[in-house]
This record gives sequence, C-alpha cells and structure tokens, in this order.
Amino acid sequence: MGNKTKEQKLFLLFILLLVLLNFPIISIIQNDQYIVGFPLKIVIVFIIWFIIILLAAFFVNRNK
Repeated sequence: MGNKTKEQKLFLLFILLLVLLNFPIISIIQNDQYIVGFPLKIVIVFIIWFIIILLAAFFVNRNK
C-alpha cells in the first residue's frame, strides 16, 4: 500500500512541476531583474527544479 501512495505523491509532484514551469507562470517575472549577474527567470527555474528534486528524493527515500 505504501508504494501506491508514493506513486501518487510523485505524480502530484510532477503535476506541480508542470504548473510551476509553464510559460504563463514564468512570463510573469520581469526580464530586467538580475541576481548575482543571472537573470531572475533562470534563477527561479533552477530553484523550483532543485526543490522538486529534493521533494522527490524525500518521497522516494522516506521510511515508514
């Protein structure tokens, strides 16, 4: 039963990734902002991507 809930959580995480990295959401961010020389859009995309990877690793490796 635990494997089924793990699959459901990973699927919901995938849907969240699709929503957050969709073009209309990303286009909200202005192009003229920079963080440490990098455009804000790129920084936000990598932060979202990194958080999704951490959450996926947490869901896969969590023991009950």
